[in-house]
Amino acid sequence: MTGTALRYIALWLLFIGACGAVILTAPPLNTDLTQFLPRAGSHSQSLLLDELKQGAATRMLLLELAGAPGDELAQASTQLARILKDSDHFSDVNNGGAALGAEVESLLFPYRYLLADTALTTESLHAALAQREKELATPLGLLYRRHLPADPTGTFRQLLQSWATDYRPNTRQGVWFTRDGCCALIMLRSDFPALELDRQEAALAAIEQAFAPIRQETGITLSISGVGKFAVDSRALIRSQARQLSILASLGVGLLLWFVFRSLRLALVVALPLFTGIIAATAAVTLLFGAIHGITLAFGITLIGIAVDYPIHLFTHTAFSVESRRAMHHIWPTLRLGLITTALGFSALLFSGFGGLSQLGTFAIVGLLAATAATRFVLPVLVPRFSLPTSRTHWLRPVTPPPRLKWLAPLCIIATLPYLGVNSDRLWEHDMARLSPVSAEAKTLDRRLRGEFGIPQGNRVLLIEAANPEALLQLSEALEQPLSELVQRRQLAGYQLPSRYLPSQARQRQRQAALPDAPTLRQAMQQAVATSPFRPGLFTPFLEAVEQSRGLEPLTFDALHNSSLGLQLETRMRVYRDHWMGIIPLYAVADEQALRAVVREIGGNIHYLDLTSESSRMVASYRDETLIMSGYGLLGAALVLLWALRARRVWRVLAPVTAAILLTTALLHLLGQQLSLFHIAALLLVLGIGLDYALFIERTPSSHPHFAATALALITCSLTTLMVFGLLATTAIPVLQAIGLTVSIGALLSLILSATMVHNDARPK
Repeated sequence: MTGTALRYIALWLLFIGACGAVILTAPPLNTDLTQFLPRAGSHSQSLLLDELKQGAATRMLLLELAGAPGDELAQASTQLARILKDSDHFSDVNNGGAALGAEVESLLFPYRYLLADTALTTESLHAALAQREKELATPLGLLYRRHLPADPTGTFRQLLQSWATDYRPNTRQGVWFTRDGCCALIMLRSDFPALELDRQEAALAAIEQAFAPIRQETGITLSISGVGKFAVDSRALIRSQARQLSILASLGVGLLLWFVFRSLRLALVVALPLFTGIIAATAAVTLLFGAIHGITLAFGITLIGIAVDYPIHLFTHTAFSVESRRAMHHIWPTLRLGLITTALGFSALLFSGFGGLSQLGTFAIVGLLAATAATRFVLPVLVPRFSLPTSRTHWLRPVTPPPRLKWLAPLCIIATLPYLGVNSDRLWEHDMARLSPVSAEAKTLDRRLRGEFGIPQGNRVLLIEAANPEALLQLSEALEQPLSELVQRRQLAGYQLPSRYLPSQARQRQRQAALPDAPTLRQAMQQAVATSPFRPGLFTPFLEAVEQSRGLEPLTFDALHNSSLGLQLETRMRVYRDHWMGIIPLYAVADEQALRAVVREIGGNIHYLDLTSESSRMVASYRDETLIMSGYGLLGAALVLLWALRARRVWRVLAPVTAAILLTTALLHLLGQQLSLFHIAALLLVLGIGLDYALFIERTPSSHPHFAATALALITCSLTTLMVFGLLATTAIPVLQAIGLTVSIGALLSLILSATMVHNDARPK
């Protein structure tokens, strides 16, 4: 081994060591899925994204206990809720056992006449006492006696009922049950959003640990649903599938390379450039972005899988040239040109509005550069000589295709462009939820449990922005009457306002001012009691409570912090950046125009948002942006090719690649696939593979001595690609399946169409 060769090996080892040091000292893999959410293009989209990242709905987990009689389920629910309340993972654990809790009830009870409209005239008090008399005569009379002396109007009970309504589960034996009484229910809320996967995984593990003794003792089953559960399960599924597919793909590619080269050592050495690319790309992304995302690592390795082709070209040509240096001298101009054009194609991802895709573009470009450098300088040193038995190549005699096949690629372009143009509106997937790996059974369970809990499942909301909670609550109150009128006209089925749970301070003061003074109320109460069976003096606590209410400071949002009612309010209003945002779910909107008219009439910072339409517009805008950036990348690649090749030769390279990408897109549509941003990333990989095939075929005429080596290399590269991505296409994970199917079809078409451009020009290139 020469001194130059030793220097190459030493530099490579130092580079690997430096990259390894960066990786070992880097933060753990980032699992925050918000990095793969796009950047907001409008104010409404910004609100939507913030709700997806931090919204209260993402912090909920819904539990269902089943498989035992009702009394056992109630006991298990109480036991599990008690254990989970003592854990550090949940800010609220509610199974209906105490809807508000004694502490919150004692806080709210004095404010009952500020929180609800209550008429305190002689007539209204007389009617209220008559109603209390009827209630006391019922079997539940003992329950009504508790608050009777201090609240003969039943205001507090009516207030609690208005908060509960039919949006809460049924209560049996003191805990929540499903409507059919077969299952007990528990709702959990955490202090962290669902997309913080490590913390969600720890919370789910705590639930399973707490439930394990109950399951073992009673045989009761536990079902869990919620965004956090979906996210954790999806990550586990992707990891499991990726691990299995990686093992199968590695074994398959290894066996194929051993069959071609009949050398186990060579089959292992082929993996060194890919290993170098992965290490270098991981270190680069870590340095540039602070940490690397798990999805970036998984998908990035897939995208730079083309790096396996480089050593295959080298060793195949070495088998015919005997010496690796001579083989590299022959193929290096083509490898270099393919690398530059492929990197330009992936550069589209660098400027994506998705932070995760920017990482992915960086990973792909750095990985390909490092893999190419390892192939160029290290592999010829490790394998200086190699020969292949002639039995491997006797069937690769150069055969010139009929001239008419040279027009196959242009004809494919001409045929597919009109088809894609006609179906352009139906090509793209706008609902990213369809790419979720969540099973149909899990989605069905989630819909059912949300229905049992009365959690809004509509996709339309009103968003209120205000400087402080008071201003937000006043805007919420301004919506009460017009929304109620829409409900009466059946233009809207229902809504939930934050002011329903906490009136504004202004409204509380209005109610406070409307309370009668002590002498007036005492006289009205005496007259009402005189015609009732209740003894005089029983309602002295009521008179004292009303007088106390006249001097109370209004109840505020901060006073309810960390209470069950406060947590309910936090699903409706919270801090957003430097101001406050209120979320008003809307049910069954029948007339959007009438709703928009209400918003315009009230004015202020109130936004009507159709979540489905807004998310579709957001995805479409970033898809279009990515396509435009991809177009710039392709233009750059074409200019590089034009600079390196003559116009006629550029056509022989670009025609089959363009035709393969267009045909792949059309075939995916015919197969029922709608394209997403992940398909675009996969098509960029098809571009790189296709350019590799087309450049080698263009620069190696059928009459050239190296044509047999080129043919063997391309066939081997194609088989490895089809093996890896064909396996990926069989997975149940929609995103991985989309990438696998796209690259498999695209790579096969690229090879076939590139082969039609084989020519007999033996002049040196």
